[in-house]
Amino acid sequence: MTDRNEALRLADALDAEVVRTVQLDVTHSQAAALLRQQAERIAELEVARAIDTFGHNVMAGRAQLQMVRLESRLQSLTAERDQLRAEVERLMVDAERLDHIEKHARCDPKMDGQHVWWPTKFNDALRGPTLRAAIDAARTSHKETE
Repeated sequence: MTDRNEALRLADALDAEVVRTVQLDVTHSQAAALLRQQAERIAELEVARAIDTFGHNVMAGRAQLQMVRLESRLQSLTAERDQLRAEVERLMVDAERLDHIEKHARCDPKMDGQHVWWPTKFNDALRGPTLRAAIDAARTSHKETE
């Protein structure tokens, strides 16, 4: 082989190596660009996930706060209901007292509408430390005589 042929062969080999190197550089550049794009997409997804997590935590916090408020309101309403039940019981006893008096009373009607009422079966008097106690005593003695 001549020096000229050897020089041409080396030049062709060098050209081939340059083309291969350029192709590798292009491939490496493309791969690096794709990796950068993927890194950016991963960062976007991480931000979106953080926002979703934050939003979920906010919603969960709001739901928990709402539950605390509802539980407090429920306790308040339950206490109010219990007070009202006790008041109803007290008023029912008073209503029974008044029913007893009405059942055992006589009416003297007056033209002006201011009728006169008096008891007919209390032995002419109700006796007790309070009016309610006196009525209860009369109701008890009336039940015993029936």
